[in-house]
Amino acid sequence: MKITAFGDHRVFEAKLKAMPKNIRNRVRWQLKRAADVIAAEARKNAPRKTGALRDSIRTRSAPYTRGRVTNDLMWEVHVNIEYAGYVEFGTSRPTPEFRFLRNAVRNTKQQVLKMISEAINQGIQDTVETVGVRITSANIGILDAAVLA
Repeated sequence: MKITAFGDHRVFEAKLKAMPKNIRNRVRWQLKRAADVIAAEARKNAPRKTGALRDSIRTRSAPYTRGRVTNDLMWEVHVNIEYAGYVEFGTSRPTPEFRFLRNAVRNTKQQVLKMISEAINQGIQDTVETVGVRITSANIGILDAAVLA
């Protein structure tokens, strides 16, 4: 079972490919950290009857093609237990949905977006500093830069 969050990954990936390598690398590792944050929240939210569901929540790089990672910018929170979908979404019988994974995505969305934004901003700052420009302030994505004398 997996849930994809935050829109079409192909658009995000295309924009990242156009960025300098240092920004791409920073974002890659922040995406991994973001998946870890979501997984930790999902573990916290998971029912604890036996603990097996909670213990099966992991992160992994995705997607895979024949066991090989084909896109290092994608990470997923993976729940490797056969009944996870029934717990998350409920059943046709009167078993209610538990929403442990969807709630984890919702509860961490702002934190994850901030992590990615900070990685991009830091990468931009590193890039412009290498050409003699220092970022003096950043406000809602608008960067004011001052050339170093």
